[in-house]
Amino acid sequence: MNSAQQLLTCTHKNAEMGKNTMEKLLPMINDPGFKSVVKIQHDEYTRIFMSAEILLRSGGADVNGISAVAKVVGNMMIDINTITSKSAPHIAKMLVEGTDRSIREVDEAFAQYGVSANTEDYNLASALRDALYRNRRELQRYL
Repeated sequence: MNSAQQLLTCTHKNAEMGKNTMEKLLPMINDPGFKSVVKIQHDEYTRIFMSAEILLRSGGADVNGISAVAKVVGNMMIDINTITSKSAPHIAKMLVEGTDRSIREVDEAFAQYGVSANTEDYNLASALRDALYRNRRELQRYL
């Protein structure tokens, strides 16, 4: 994969992580307001994930996504972290921590690969970064 595709690959991976995590957590959320916020964020991650996948494929990249092992480990961590509490503040804390990790990864990808990315890839990565920062602010209201 060339360096120009790295930013898009990072966008794809982080949007997929957000989408998958929220899919797993949504059925556990009982607070209707919090559930609505998480659903809206899930839909946004899904849209960005699908757009990144289309751009990667159109650029001839192999689209593997998150490995099966990473998915299993991620689901196990969610299960372990929700054994004791499925409260909105506890789930919001988990989501903020994951969002912070994604922000770091996306910011690092921008620093390394933003200059070589084409406009479409750059704009989609920017949309993800904006969503991550906005989502973190929204989730922090539930802590």
